[in-house]
Amino acid sequence: MKILKKPAFWVISLLVSGLLIGILNRLDSLDDLRNQENQKSASVGVYTAPAKKDGISKWVVGEGTALAVRKRHLIFETSGKVVFIAGDKDGAPIREGSRIQGPSHGEKFGQLLARLDKRGQTARVIQSEAGLSEARQNVSAAKAALAQTQTTLTVAQSSFERSKILHQKKLISVSRFEQDNATFESAKSMVKNAKAELGAARSRIKSMQAALNQAKIEMENTAIFAPFDGIIARLNISEGGFFSPAIIDNSNSAAILDTAPITVVDPGELEITLNLPVFDGMHVKEGQNAVVTWGGIDWLGGEWEKEDPVIFGRVYSVSPVLNIGGRTVRIKVRLKQKEALIPHGMFVTCWIEVNKKTDALLVPITSLLYRDDKPYVYVIVNDKAIKRPIQIGLTDEEAVEVIKGLTENEQVVTKGKYRLHEGTHVRILVKEEEPKDES
Repeated sequence: MKILKKPAFWVISLLVSGLLIGILNRLDSLDDLRNQENQKSASVGVYTAPAKKDGISKWVVGEGTALAVRKRHLIFETSGKVVFIAGDKDGAPIREGSRIQGPSHGEKFGQLLARLDKRGQTARVIQSEAGLSEARQNVSAAKAALAQTQTTLTVAQSSFERSKILHQKKLISVSRFEQDNATFESAKSMVKNAKAELGAARSRIKSMQAALNQAKIEMENTAIFAPFDGIIARLNISEGGFFSPAIIDNSNSAAILDTAPITVVDPGELEITLNLPVFDGMHVKEGQNAVVTWGGIDWLGGEWEKEDPVIFGRVYSVSPVLNIGGRTVRIKVRLKQKEALIPHGMFVTCWIEVNKKTDALLVPITSLLYRDDKPYVYVIVNDKAIKRPIQIGLTDEEAVEVIKGLTENEQVVTKGKYRLHEGTHVRILVKEEEPKDES
């Protein structure tokens, strides 16, 4: 008991107690540090992206063949030898691919492209013109004859009326009265005949005018003119060759293309006919925007090749009647192009914008997950992954609209999401890093 009363004992006791307390605190710190390192090594590396406001569109897609809206097979309406083929702007004969010029404003015909030997038609025109001139002269003579007979009739009628009065007063003989009456009747007959001759002469003019018009039409039918500005798609004639309408094969579009003398197209406006499934077609309306590009759909990537030409157009028409066989909706899209980037006959893909929002809350489509057909994403909160059910709207190839469940600028996991569960510790990777075991 005496030892407890000594000051040295208490000093030593205090020192030992402090040392023990320090050792215990150090052990607690090491344990906390070890736990933190374990937690850090157990975290999952992920990529994230913020939910942000932007525009998004809903598209439907189909395939079809782009055909020129204006296309014409040009055919001679008569037989004959080809004596003329037009030249292009360089002076060389026109050929497939040559540009042609249609009629200017107020003109009936465009550029003369080809002509048959028209000597026979020219002779018929000359003959018809001569006949028409003769008929007109006959009309003039008939008019003069009618005027003369009408004057004779007037004089004869006046004499007859005077003779009639004098005969009633017994002042002239019966024979004189009958003579004046016969002269009057003869004058009426002459007028009638003159009118008939004038009518016949006028009919002759109509007949000769019709013959002249027909001869001129036949002369026009020996020539082919450009109906509009465009390009030569097919040229099946050559100078010195013989043409007959009998060689034209109208059995199908390919046959007439190969037998018509000249086929021209205007590549400036194209039309694509699409047959879309009814659940896509029901969203398409006249006037909606469309994007047209070469080739068929890349069903794996869902995108067109960046180097392919892209032309913008609009929905021209939507059929109200379903195609019974395939239960599809027929859609026609038209586009205009200054250069023939998409040629006539090209098989193309057509994307139609059926809905559009300019201020939607979007997240990358790579952040989307489903469970029981219900969408959700993982949101990063205090370095932890939190499962967040969402309601989605429009979707395109890169983003999805979030109608409910997220707010702007919240970070959602885009890569590494399949290794997460509720509350998983995460660390956000920079672009140079890669999350492990993503599938």
